[in-house]
Amino acid sequence: PASRNKAFALWLGLLMGALSLRLAYFRWEQTFLSPELFQAWWFVLTALISVSWFNLLDAWQGEGHPWARRVCTIAGSVLGLVMLVLILQNRSEGFETSTILIDVFLALCAVGAALNFSWYIYRKRPNRTLEIAILVLGITAMALDSANKFLPVWWSGGNLNHLLPFLVIALAAAFLARNIRIFESMESFTAELNEKLEQSEAEIRDRYQELREERRARDLAEDRQRILRDMHDGIGNQLTGLLVTSRAGKMSSEELTRGIESCLNDLRLVISSLDNSDESFTVAMTSLRTQLSRQMDAAEIQLSWNMTVDLDPQFDSRTTLNIARIVQEAATNIIRHSSANSAKISVTHGAVGSLQITIEDDGRGICDSLSPEFGHGMGTMAARAKLIGGELTAENSVTGFTVSLVMPAQS
Repeated sequence: PASRNKAFALWLGLLMGALSLRLAYFRWEQTFLSPELFQAWWFVLTALISVSWFNLLDAWQGEGHPWARRVCTIAGSVLGLVMLVLILQNRSEGFETSTILIDVFLALCAVGAALNFSWYIYRKRPNRTLEIAILVLGITAMALDSANKFLPVWWSGGNLNHLLPFLVIALAAAFLARNIRIFESMESFTAELNEKLEQSEAEIRDRYQELREERRARDLAEDRQRILRDMHDGIGNQLTGLLVTSRAGKMSSEELTRGIESCLNDLRLVISSLDNSDESFTVAMTSLRTQLSRQMDAAEIQLSWNMTVDLDPQFDSRTTLNIARIVQEAATNIIRHSSANSAKISVTHGAVGSLQITIEDDGRGICDSLSPEFGHGMGTMAARAKLIGGELTAENSVTGFTVSLVMPAQS
């Protein structure tokens, strides 16, 4: 995360700044500071280097231990103030006491850094060999400097002072190199991921095409079965009934003509549903409108057709065919029984996303003089509506007769 990189960059920058100031410390021959402040400045810089080095090691781990960094920073700040006060009060004694304090603080930082770093290596086992080697070398130099008083006289000390500039540069270079490798590996991973994504998309497209073809084949088979059933149960039964009644001499020529017209209309609907099996409900209704307009014109009835422009429900072919049959049966009743001058068919939005189809006329409505054929037709329409989950109502109105079909919203 960016916050971890910022913490690492912060302590790396403070460490490099403190090292630069301490290296310049020994080059300053004249300074505006008093001797006491100049001496205290050296101890403060040493404490800052120790704090920065400890916090840099912890921030390098990623999550690390923010509380440990806060404790070390506070302790280093307090120590710097204490050493400043001691040296200003008594330069000689303050120097001795500050030397002991800074050695103890350096030792604590070295031990804390070593334990923290070792625990991280043991838990995470990171694959950052070069950076680990540089940091271990820095911790070792810090530990040796803190134990300088206990080492042989020939041991000069100052390991951290001599090594730290080079260690910081090496650590920054290793950190930069690792981030470059991470960036390159991310690019490689992204390219591989994109390639796999394209393969998956191609497989999904192929599978979708296969499923679409399978569904089309299944729909065609179902349409064949439906057409055979409609031809047998609908038109076949009607023709058989007409043939039997005609042979018995119980049917007038006018009744025979109407029966044949009904069979032809039913046949046209079946053929239309086959032609429009892949088309929308709107296309099927438009085709039906053309057929009904011709029939209404022949009966000298003015037809008004109103269909909401943005309405196109996704019905299957079976439902569409039954809706068309209901509308045609209602229109046939108007032609045969209503004595109407005009008719209106509306296909509009209903409540809660439903579809409402209304067939109205200005005829005489239901009366006692209507033939039994009308009642049979209404029963057939109600049965078809129930079959497709719709609700059919038929009633007299102020101006004539109204048939209404409500289809529920399609999921």
